[in-house]
Amino acid sequence: MRNFKDKNGRVWEVDVTTKTLLAIKDKLGFDLLDDPEALPTSFSSLVDILWVVCFEQCNACGMDEEAFAGCLDGDSLANAIDCFMEELGSFFTLLQGGRGKAHTALWRASKKVDDLESKVVETVLGLLSSGSQDAAESTPCP
Repeated sequence: MRNFKDKNGRVWEVDVTTKTLLAIKDKLGFDLLDDPEALPTSFSSLVDILWVVCFEQCNACGMDEEAFAGCLDGDSLANAIDCFMEELGSFFTLLQGGRGKAHTALWRASKKVDDLESKVVETVLGLLSSGSQDAAESTPCP
């Protein structure tokens, strides 16, 4: 089980179990138990999944779905998605070793690509703000 903090510092536990995956299927229609590749990639759908994952915790503190989403800024949402993806990979590693390991490896590789893209964007923005065309021509791509 992993956890993340929302923008207010509240800790949320992310525990992917068969019950969790069946609840996601029942409430959202994503059958991640039988078809993990059905995982949506839109942030709004991932927030919906996190709501289902954290539903019992939200219910215990009287928080509705809108309030839960309001506690997720960009940083906490990224951490929450990361927790969920790692937990999903762990679930399938225990159930189907190769599939779970592949899921986890793909998730971690996609994060590295995101990090690389961020560095490229930072470099381009830095070059644009400096106004130097010479710097752009002499700077190698990462």
